[in-house]
Amino acid sequence: MTVWFSGTGLNKDIFLSLVERYNTLQNKVYVDAESMDYNKMLVAITGGMPPDLGQIAGEGVIDLARRGLLQPLPRYIQEHLMLKDIAPVKIKEATYNGLLYALPTYPIDINGSLVWNKEHFAVAGINPDLPPLTIKDLELYAAKLTKVNGEGRIMQAGFIPWNAVGSKPFTWGWRFGGDFYDYTTEKVTATHPKNIEAFTWLADYGMRYGLAAINEFNVRYGRYYAADSALFQGAESMQVLYSNTPGHARAFAPHLELGHGYLPAPEGQSLPFGWLGGWQMGIPIGAPHTAEAAEFLLWLMEPAQQQEWQKQGGFFLPRISANSLNLLPKESHFYVDMLLASQYYRPAIGPVNTYNNQLLAGLMDILAGKTTPVEMLTNIERNIQGQL
Repeated sequence: MTVWFSGTGLNKDIFLSLVERYNTLQNKVYVDAESMDYNKMLVAITGGMPPDLGQIAGEGVIDLARRGLLQPLPRYIQEHLMLKDIAPVKIKEATYNGLLYALPTYPIDINGSLVWNKEHFAVAGINPDLPPLTIKDLELYAAKLTKVNGEGRIMQAGFIPWNAVGSKPFTWGWRFGGDFYDYTTEKVTATHPKNIEAFTWLADYGMRYGLAAINEFNVRYGRYYAADSALFQGAESMQVLYSNTPGHARAFAPHLELGHGYLPAPEGQSLPFGWLGGWQMGIPIGAPHTAEAAEFLLWLMEPAQQQEWQKQGGFFLPRISANSLNLLPKESHFYVDMLLASQYYRPAIGPVNTYNNQLLAGLMDILAGKTTPVEMLTNIERNIQGQL
């Protein structure tokens, strides 16, 4: 049985160790696992030469199911597997027309947390254990934490909304109560009123500090998951981040004391918030060993296999009961609660990456005074809808 997966480094090592264990435990089938470029796998599936089991980007499952390229999973999987014990968003992400098409065998990313530098808070006279809970609080905290020199350069940024995971603009639309795709009408909804509200707030926030000054600050630092990020270098006080941040902090900035909490809520929105990313595994149309692939999927979802990801890598698991606080450092415990609170996943449409990139580019155009939120979102809605 052939399994194609995407992964490098520790992810690849853990998955291959699970495959080896499965091959040792039974002799009905031999699993041949091959690391495959995701786009090449999609070409193989659409070209009628699929593997028996393929790892699929979470937001790609419904798109492939809609195009008739994935098989619904056998009914007995739902009977043998406690679906209520799997993060609801990941089940929703893999369900099309009432049928389940994939399972989240890999770890998940829990996105949209607020991470803050406790020392910065204390120096600014802010209780380091009391993060902002509302957007108004966030604005006040950021103003107190931002330091600008006599030349107008930002030396310490309190908060830049579009940095780190905030650079995925879906985050802000969802945080304000918006949405970006209607699965009932199959229409792009970039102009949702709450999306307009979110991008208007982002534009107003940027105008307070100036796009040029923010850009000049940002070019001094690296990506949010790297040692030279503004947060890990002690240059940015608060960032929108995700569940892997505690591990990155231990590796790159163990001297920093960081807090982890929910992204502050706009007026009228509840505080608990988050969105999930991560891979799924499904059986393509034309796969020759459907029954064997389904059995292997069920085995990968068992708690013992799921926990290997946490034991070896400290990752968070889609199977809720498999997450063990004993296997996670204290600073990661918050994300178990955030997992249960997460309601969103990236729109399950083919051009989702184009959608995200156009929203980010559009935000930069708004901040530069080249367009308005309504105009930008209207153009993107028309453009993405035309690609479906």
